[in-house]
Amino acid sequence: MVAPNCPELALELCINQSAADDILSQRERKQILRALQEVEISPKELIEYSFYLAEQVFKEEQRLVTNWLRDFVMLANQADLPKPFLAKGVWFSPGSGIRNVLLEAIKTAEKTLDVCVYNLTDDRLANALLSAIDRGVQVTILTERASMFQRGSEIASLRNRGANTIIVERSQRLMHHKYLIVDRELRGYVLSGSYNWTNSAIKNDENLVLVSEESRVRQYCENFQKMLERGNKK
Repeated sequence: MVAPNCPELALELCINQSAADDILSQRERKQILRALQEVEISPKELIEYSFYLAEQVFKEEQRLVTNWLRDFVMLANQADLPKPFLAKGVWFSPGSGIRNVLLEAIKTAEKTLDVCVYNLTDDRLANALLSAIDRGVQVTILTERASMFQRGSEIASLRNRGANTIIVERSQRLMHHKYLIVDRELRGYVLSGSYNWTNSAIKNDENLVLVSEESRVRQYCENFQKMLERGNKK
């Protein structure tokens, strides 16, 4: 059977077919995981649908699919699903859309946040970083040294909440990057573009792009590490 063009229907078809014999085979696992990469869905929604499907099979055929249900719930809990808020991949301002994406990325980080920005005066983004620090996320900030002393800068207060999380660039040229590396040691991704982390940025024509390809993410990580080493030199 040819899969439908709609990603949601394609996923539903994969799941329905996999439950037919009460066995979740390796081939079916791969098909479902591929289909999951094309839709916005949470593990909770997947599990709820699997229970609904199992209930329908029992009502219609008086047959239990307990083995399939057990394996599917495990698959749903372990699946590396795309972050729903990142599905779009590209964002533009004016407006608060870019800031909302950054806030959500910070909120959902599990291990590390590497922030490389020219300046940081947006208190909402600063508060999100503080919350991340409080829940145990390792936050490292690389910024232009002069920006620490600009009016409204949040850099000093962030540094005071975790001195080793703030790294200041000390090069002679201007550090003008604006990117965020999320969970570099996990299945990390980067949010990069022209958007400054300032209160006035939402009024400007700016852009933000998701970078998720492993080799590209690695390049950002290498760039970040190189600038940290240069920045640590007096």
